[in-house]
Order: sequence, then C-alpha cells, then structure tokens
Amino acid sequence: MQWYKIVLTKEMSAIKLHDELQALFLSALGPKDAAIFVHDDMDTGEWVVYLSPGAVLFCKPLIEMYSGVACLAPKKKEVKLSIGYGSAWELLPE
Repeated sequence: MQWYKIVLTKEMSAIKLHDELQALFLSALGPKDAAIFVHDDMDTGEWVVYLSPGAVLFCKPLIEMYSGVACLAPKKKEVKLSIGYGSAWELLPE
C-alpha cells in the first residue's frame, strides 16, 4: 500500500488537522499499523504530515480535503511521530 503526505502552509491550521487525524485514529480503534509522522520545515514554515498505509485506510476523506499526494515513506531522521505507537518507527527507512 501507499504512503501519503499532506503539506500545510503557514496559513493552514496544523492543530485542526492533527485533531481531525487523532479523532479518526481513535474511532478506528488505534490500529497498530497506522501512524502519522510530521516534519516541520523551519525555513518555509510548512508542516508536512505523512500518513502510513494503515492510516490511509481511514483518513481518505482528509487526504482528499487537504489535497494529499502519494509519496515514499519519510526517513526516520526527518520526522517526529505525531499519532501512533512507538513500534511505528519500524515502518520507516533509515
């Protein structure tokens, strides 16, 4: 399955998206293979939100709403785990 990313500009609310994603994660009963990682680009002010294939299964409406695009899995050193279990780090390449 495919990873997706959503890019938020400074004008968009990262907190709102996080709350929406967390609500979907909890309503899906917190699947072990679902994880959401973030990368905060200090230079541009953009937030990049990465959704694992397990998260994509229940986040499709938000991916469409925020114009998410398919992507490769991010590298571990480039992101922080936002939503999911500690074992989610195993989904990422070095």
